[in-house]
Amino acid sequence: MLAVPTPPPAASAPPRETFVLRVVRRRDVARLRRSGPPAGVPLPPTHASGRDPRYPSPHASRELLGALLEFAAHVVVAVIAAVVVQRTPAANPTTVTLTLIGVFLAASFVDRVIVQRLFAASLGKALLGLRVIRYDTGGRPTLWPLVKQWLFGFVVVFSLFG
Repeated sequence: MLAVPTPPPAASAPPRETFVLRVVRRRDVARLRRSGPPAGVPLPPTHASGRDPRYPSPHASRELLGALLEFAAHVVVAVIAAVVVQRTPAANPTTVTLTLIGVFLAASFVDRVIVQRLFAASLGKALLGLRVIRYDTGGRPTLWPLVKQWLFGFVVVFSLFG
């Protein structure tokens, strides 16, 4: 009887996720680059999921504080712009309100998408020693996931206050 060889098992692909970004401590990423992953420890197929030994430092409270700092910074920039517009002779309440909302959204987009794309961390994350990585490769974030994450945050925040 002729034996038919069985193909080797296919490597399991990481699960597909809607948001492919994770927040980790910057020092864990630096240690991983310098020393590599821990030897002899089974690694999960995705980065920073669950108890990933590559990123052991706790970061949940830093992530929350960073988000609050970012939100406060965006509000401060928007309020300053609204005050400047309010002091013009042609200012009316609608113009001030639209300025407040528009500048808040612009500051948020610049910080959470453009700055994060360039530096792998937004203002609040950078101040607290955090950075954003891709869950599948552990590399720098790309533009489209950052935009999706910002839009999701936009919908959530305005549904809470709207």
